Amino acid sequence: MNKKDIEELFERLFPICRSITGDGLRKSLDIIGEHIELFRYEVPSGTKVFDWVVPDEWNIKGAYIKKNEEKVVDFKENNLHVMSYSEPVDKVVGWEELEKHLHVGESSHFYDRGVPYRTSYYKRDWAFCVSYKQYEKLKEDNFASLYKVKIDSTLKPGYLSYGVTKLEGESDKNFLFSSYLCHPSMANNELSGPILMMLLYDYLSHRNNKINYHFYLGPETIGALCYLQKALCYLQNRIDSFKNYLVGGLVLTQCADRRQPLSYKETKRDSYVNKMMEYLSKREYGNMLRRLPFKSTGSDERQWNSPNVNIPVGVFGRDVYCENQEYHTSADNLQFVDVDRLLECFELLKDFIFILENDTTYRTDIVGEPFYSKYELMSDSSTDEYKEILGYVFQGSNGKESLLDIAINCPYNFRGIAATAKVMKEKGIIY
Repeated sequence: MNKKDIEELFERLFPICRSITGDGLRKSLDIIGEHIELFRYEVPSGTKVFDWVVPDEWNIKGAYIKKNEEKVVDFKENNLHVMSYSEPVDKVVGWEELEKHLHVGESSHFYDRGVPYRTSYYKRDWAFCVSYKQYEKLKEDNFASLYKVKIDSTLKPGYLSYGVTKLEGESDKNFLFSSYLCHPSMANNELSGPILMMLLYDYLSHRNNKINYHFYLGPETIGALCYLQKALCYLQNRIDSFKNYLVGGLVLTQCADRRQPLSYKETKRDSYVNKMMEYLSKREYGNMLRRLPFKSTGSDERQWNSPNVNIPVGVFGRDVYCENQEYHTSADNLQFVDVDRLLECFELLKDFIFILENDTTYRTDIVGEPFYSKYELMSDSSTDEYKEILGYVFQGSNGKESLLDIAINCPYNFRGIAATAKVMKEKGIIY
């Protein structure tokens, strides 16, 4: 998938009005399914999922607010104008009632044009989301005005949809890449994670992998819980088995921000995923990759790290703590995202995958230091660096330290350590 393909995906997916259920979600999964072999699951409304219940399905055709027969607010112009899961309404109201059903952008937010994003999934209500300029226009001469409000939506029993797939590896270790697909037109927040997932799937599907890679794509929170419940049923509701099933994972989100650096939000407890990211931040990427502590709010890492699951899943992207002003507003548009910034995330994750695939623990039966010349591994022309790497790998081949541990504790990078270890194994020095 090249840069042009990625830009076209952004353009195809951006206009779709998505929510945690409905036709927009399914249409988006269909488009992504052209690039990833997703297996679709449909969970009926009313299904109990741990402490939650899958809500009715929501779909919307259109909506507007008219003042003096002029459409001041129109869903066709921006699908953030309607609060997600707004129930249908078709009536004439005065200003006092209308104002109760308005979510307004800040007066100085993006030159008064920013439309905020709001939801009401589990409480029946209706509302419009407007920029401050639109609010001022609606409010003008409000005592003399009546407003025609219409939301052409449906809320009825249906299904929650999500997609999963797996790339088989040679070992019994499993890793999860997760992202969400439940927001309307917001390019960085909504689309950069799924598109990065497509790049990873394409990359991994053309390799022989040791690790089994799992991919989840669906609504945040309730969708991830549906997936978790389905996985536990498959494993006969044994959390311990599920923990062994997954060594860790990453939630991919907000990966194309033009301003923010590469960012990793840590798992709740110490983990192998944290260790890999710590190595990359200190040794490979430096100040380009910042590590952020676990926080109780966020994306689906909340489900994986929760007390009775405790699976180490971190978050990778750029603005993982919602630091950009564009977050959850109409300003998170196609002009805000930068494909090159997304591709930088992809390059780091390729390095991450290399560690995941090549990290292992070795032992040796040799007492004392090996006579490397005997194995044709050292000569008078060998560099001091090469000699040191041989020594570091040998000293770490104690059945306890992994190659990543060795790389963390020496001045050489993981790729050089792994390449040297491979040769030493072939020569029979370590096993």
